[in-house]
Amino acid sequence: MTPSSPVEVCTSYLASFATGDPERVVAHVTDDFVNEHTAALGSGCTGKDEYARRVPAFLASLPGLHYEVEDVVADGERVVVAYTLRAHVGGRAVAVRGVMRFVVREGLVARRVVTEVVAMAVGGLSLFLVAFVGFASLSGRDVSRVAVIGKLFPAPPGDGAEHGAEGASDEHASKEPEH
Repeated sequence: MTPSSPVEVCTSYLASFATGDPERVVAHVTDDFVNEHTAALGSGCTGKDEYARRVPAFLASLPGLHYEVEDVVADGERVVVAYTLRAHVGGRAVAVRGVMRFVVREGLVARRVVTEVVAMAVGGLSLFLVAFVGFASLSGRDVSRVAVIGKLFPAPPGDGAEHGAEGASDEHASKEPEH
């Protein structure tokens, strides 16, 4: 079934993440798609091709990713969706609440603005770090090079990556994460 309304387009787009299939996710966006993240550590992109390049790493970084839609408000081709993102990171179940603002054009998502609320901790792992891992994977950043994240999510052996942020002192690289 092809989504017919802007609300159906947006909820279908969010549901496509649960398939784990990057092509199904990317099929929902326009060629000139604008993907904006409001988080300081997030990274957006412009264009379907660049988004398609980033989505596989994003999906791989958050196994079991799915969005639970909490509320939808629409005004023509503008749609706002409040949600809870659920996934697993480092073997732990996580939940991140957020809001996406969409603009739909000709049955496809032309723009999305992501705002995620990450102010809780689960099992000692700050959800801020979980959101950062997802955002960083979309930007192509090597999260294992960030001091705190490198300790929680080390780079695979033999990839040559040093742990901790580049240029970070030993003092900062050895700090335990704050909760």
